[in-house]
Amino acid sequence: MNKKEATKITGGLSAPGKMPEGSYNLPARACQTGAKLREIPGTPCWGCYAFKGRYNFPNVKDALARRLDSLGHPLWVQAMAVLVKGKKHFRWHDSGDLQGPEHLKKIFQLVDSGLRLEPLACGLASGSRVLGDWGVCSLESF
Repeated sequence: MNKKEATKITGGLSAPGKMPEGSYNLPARACQTGAKLREIPGTPCWGCYAFKGRYNFPNVKDALARRLDSLGHPLWVQAMAVLVKGKKHFRWHDSGDLQGPEHLKKIFQLVDSGLRLEPLACGLASGSRVLGDWGVCSLESF
């Protein structure tokens, strides 16, 4: 698979100005936990920046929606591996969050495939739910 095909499958990567090598993000409105927490003062998601600024540009909203829609594609893991190969730093979810256990498992599959990244950040409003309710035993792969 080439990068053009991988971009079509995944919706592509984003290029936030403060990130050296890219990011993968989803619409903040699709945050299952964060969309609720953003209404509660004092929570990590209160006043979420991903509802402001450039995230509101039509082209950015379109890209975020494409990425969200791509998560069910059967070749998503392989396509993401093509896009992040050779990158040393990568940020998961500068906007948005994990969509459920299958999404997290796909990220683990990337790591298990030999992908070596130094994640600069991983936005997880899901918190301990990742380990408990989703039946994921360990984050050791990260």
